[in-house]
Amino acid sequence: MVGAGRASPAVTVREEARAAPPQRTRERVFVIAFSAACGTIVVSLLIYLVRPLRVTQCGADMATPVDATVAVYRQHLAELEADERAGLVADDQFLIEREALEERVIADLAPGSRVNGTARPSVEPGRLTYLLIVGLPLAAAVIYFAIGAPHAILQSP
Repeated sequence: MVGAGRASPAVTVREEARAAPPQRTRERVFVIAFSAACGTIVVSLLIYLVRPLRVTQCGADMATPVDATVAVYRQHLAELEADERAGLVADDQFLIEREALEERVIADLAPGSRVNGTARPSVEPGRLTYLLIVGLPLAAAVIYFAIGAPHAILQSP
């Protein structure tokens, strides 16, 4: 019989794994713990960075920048009218301030103004979120392996 006195390769590997010196086992545990800690930090950082990107900027009731601008001017006009009713502003001063407010509304809502413009963010929030989720850990790993000391993890102190 050929090879009758030899153990199979699978049995040999298992025996070597069981007989691993304690120092080697401690190194493996350390590497696993270090990797888990790094993963936890990266996930925490991503949650911290991505959460604000998932929230709408203008609020649920403001569909467009024009709606938000109109709401601000309406609130300002309501405050001005309340001041006039309370006697804090004279009638002629009220008319002057109201006309100035109307002129600002017309200027802000005119076609081509900053509020009515067609400016869009260069990166949509959804794409930016996914870019951060994938790109940030990838960039950290590349930088670490390029200028860090990955071999130091396995060295004994």
